[in-house]
Amino acid sequence: MERKSIGSFIAVLRKANGLTQRELADKLGVSDKAVSRWERDETAPDLYLIPVIAEIFGVTSDELLRGERAGESAPAPEKQSEKTERQIKNLLQTVRTKFLTKTLICVLIAIVGLLAAMLCNFAFYRAELGFYVSLIFFAAAAVIQIIFAVLAFSGLDAEEFEGAHLSETRKYIIKKTEKLIFIAFTLFAYTLPLPIEGASTSIINIRVDFWAWLIIGAIFAAIAGIICAAANIIVDKIAEKKGIYSVDEKVAQRRYLAKKRFVSPLPRLAIVFVPIIAITVAAHIVCLNVFDYEFFLRGKGTEWNDPNEFVEYMEESIRDNGISLDEQYPVYPTYEIWVHTAYGTHQIEFEWNNRYVDDFVINGVTSSDVERGHNGTLYTQVYPDGEIFPDNPPSEAYDIPGFHAVTYSREEVFDAREWTYDIHTGFVLAYIAEGLALAITYTVMVIKKFKEIKQQY
Repeated sequence: MERKSIGSFIAVLRKANGLTQRELADKLGVSDKAVSRWERDETAPDLYLIPVIAEIFGVTSDELLRGERAGESAPAPEKQSEKTERQIKNLLQTVRTKFLTKTLICVLIAIVGLLAAMLCNFAFYRAELGFYVSLIFFAAAAVIQIIFAVLAFSGLDAEEFEGAHLSETRKYIIKKTEKLIFIAFTLFAYTLPLPIEGASTSIINIRVDFWAWLIIGAIFAAIAGIICAAANIIVDKIAEKKGIYSVDEKVAQRRYLAKKRFVSPLPRLAIVFVPIIAITVAAHIVCLNVFDYEFFLRGKGTEWNDPNEFVEYMEESIRDNGISLDEQYPVYPTYEIWVHTAYGTHQIEFEWNNRYVDDFVINGVTSSDVERGHNGTLYTQVYPDGEIFPDNPPSEAYDIPGFHAVTYSREEVFDAREWTYDIHTGFVLAYIAEGLALAITYTVMVIKKFKEIKQQY
C-alpha cells in the first residue's frame, strides 16, 4: 500500500510541476522507464533518492513516503480526476508550445535558404550555385524538423498521456511537421528555375532575370502546392488508419463534399480528353521527327562534287548586296575539315567568306557539326581574335574521290526553318485549344455537381 501511495504521489507532483517523466528522470539521473515503474507502483525509488525527489517538488521526505502532504484531506475522486485532467492538458500544451518554437526555427532556416539563393543569383551572378546552397538549407530544415517530431513523439509514449488530448497533440506535431516540409518543398520548387536557366548557357557567371524567376518559379511552386495538398490527404488517411489520430468530422465532411464536386467529374473527362491529347502528342512527335529542318531542305541547295570548286565558292568574298569584302577580313574563321570517304580521309581548308551561303554539308557533316567538332571533324580558328587575317596562301588542288558537298542559301535555310516553326506553333495552338476546352468542360461539370449537392443538403 505504501509503495502505491508513493508512486501516485510522485505522479501527481510531477504533473503539477509540468514535468514529463523524461525531464524528472534527467534531474534524478535515472531512466524515464524507472520513473514510469515508480508511478505504476511496480517498484519504489531508492532511499537515497527520496530527499532529492522531495526537494524537487518542495515537500518533505516524510510527506513523500506517506504519499500525501501533512494535514491534507483526501480530495474527492471527481475533483482529483478533474485536476489530473487539467494538469495533463497543461502539460501537453507545454509540449505543443515548445514544438511550435522549434518549428519556427526550421521555417527560419528554410527562409534563409531562399535568401541565400537570391543573394547568389542577383549579387554574385551565380544562379546554379544559389540553387545548391538553398537546397542544403531546405534539406537541413526538413531533417531537423523530423528529428524534433520524433523526439516529441517519444515523450508522448507515457501512459499518463493516454486520452483525447494525446491524440490532439500527436495530430498537432504531425501537422506542424507536414507544414514545414511543405514549405521547404515549395521553396525548393520555387528555386528550380535557377539550375534550369543556368544549364541553358555555357557562361559560368550567370543570373536568372527577376521576372523570369518570379513567373516560372510561381508555376513550379503552384505545382508543388498541389502535390502537398494531395500528400496532406494521404497522410491523414494513413494516420487515421493506424490510429495515430482521428480527422475532425467537419474536415472529413468538407473533404467528402469537395471530392464529390471536384473529383467525381474527372473519370468522364479522362475518357474524352485523354485519347485526344494522346493522339495530339503522338502526332507532334511524329511530325517533329519526320518533317524536320533537313526534310524541307531536300531537293534544294547547290551540289558540289569537285572540292576545288567548293572551296573557291566558299572563299568568294561577297555580301548580300554584292559588295566585295577585303580578303584580309574573312567573314568566318578558317575551317580545317577532315573529309571521310570510301577512299580514305582527306583534309581541306577554307575561309568561309561567301555570305550567300547559310549552311553546308560535306559528306554528311553539316556546318554546325564542324563547329562543335562532331563526327571526326576538326574546327580551329587559326588566327587569334583581333589580329588581321593575312591573304590566303596559295592552295594546292584537292583530289578527293567521293567528295560531295551541298551549300544552301539563306533563303532556303530560312524557308526550311519557317516550316518547322509553323508545324511546332500549330501543335502549341492545338494544346492551348484542348486545354481551354478541358477547363471549360470541367468548370461546367463542377458547377452542375455543386447544384446537385446543394439540393441534397
